[in-house]
Amino acid sequence: MKFIDMKNDTAFQEIFGDTNKPEAIMSFINAVLGFEGENQITFVRIVPAYKPFFPPIVEADVKSTIIDVVAKDKKRLEYNIHIQIANAKGFDQRLAFLAPPDAQYIFINIIDFNISDSPAYTSTYQFYDTETNERSIKNIEHHFIELEKFDKTETELTTLIDKWIYFIKNVENLKVMPEKLQDKGLENAYLDANKFD
Repeated sequence: MKFIDMKNDTAFQEIFGDTNKPEAIMSFINAVLGFEGENQITFVRIVPAYKPFFPPIVEADVKSTIIDVVAKDKKRLEYNIHIQIANAKGFDQRLAFLAPPDAQYIFINIIDFNISDSPAYTSTYQFYDTETNERSIKNIEHHFIELEKFDKTETELTTLIDKWIYFIKNVENLKVMPEKLQDKGLENAYLDANKFD
């Protein structure tokens, strides 16, 4: 088998943006957000990605932060998933301008660089009141996957999120599909990554 590089925009859209095969994106979202049992997403609708508004101060190199895949679930909660390889100038400022108003958005940011000194390769950012620690703005949430920090081998993969990160980071260097995937969406992603080569 020969697989495509999932860190390529086109490949990423082919795997996660196929309206006829939503299993991969549902599995990935469930894994990132830790949704299990009755809380799992069982339906998504792929919608056209939009070009976010950036003010002039962070307008340079806009392509590097265009959202790749946008999906909505039954509750009309919107999931925005994008991948960015280069640590472009103004990346952190741009995150504040990704969401249109009057909606709920969960952003899943897959980045091939580090944004913090923490050894953790996954993190979640929310808005809190610095005085009361109250989560006063609840409609925007950012999840980050920092690929550079992920160094697990195939034998060390135990959780679904680790298996997904391993797939995104390493699939183009693999010759065979890993064993014991135990997830239909992830299995389909491997099969499609092989087809699109």
